[in-house]
Formats: sequence, C-alpha cells, structure tokens
Amino acid sequence: ILSRYGKSLGCVAACYLASIIPNISGIILECAFVSVTDILGWTSPFISKSMKLEMDRLSCVKYLSKVMCPKCLIYGSHDQFCPVHSQEVFLNIAFKE
Repeated sequence: ILSRYGKSLGCVAACYLASIIPNISGIILECAFVSVTDILGWTSPFISKSMKLEMDRLSCVKYLSKVMCPKCLIYGSHDQFCPVHSQEVFLNIAFKE
C-alpha cells in the first residue's frame, strides 16, 4: 500500500506522484495552494509571461484531476505563509465532483 504526503510546496510533488503511480491508497495534503503566484501575491503585470507559465507548473491543481485515490486536505485559517483564500479555492477544486 502506497500513500503520499505533502506539505505546502511538497503538495505539488505528492499530487504529481499520486497522478502517475497506480494503486496509491490515499493522499494527504497540508497547506495545499492553487499556485505559487497566488502565494507570493504577484499579479500578471509584475512578472513575465514565461515566468508565470513556469510558476504555474508548481500547482497541485494541474495534477489533481488525475488523482483518483482518496484525498485528505488539511489547512489552517491562521497560516502565515499560504493565504486562506488560496487554500479554500484549492479545497473547492479538490472536492468538486
């Protein structure tokens, strides 16, 4: 039985691995986020298009639709690094079925 765990940026790696490895029993994501640009608070006018595309690769959402195993998402309302809004949007995407 394989499972994956990721915290913050590690959630991207956990989602990626869960999306390509068959027979994953479950995935636990702590402080998952929509995108790196969302966490950094950057908006499109301040970064180049190519940099934004590279940063958008670091997104759990990109791989989440391919994750078929049970998901456990943990987040906090007083997280000092990852905005609550980003975590709530991620929760809505993760459990949209």
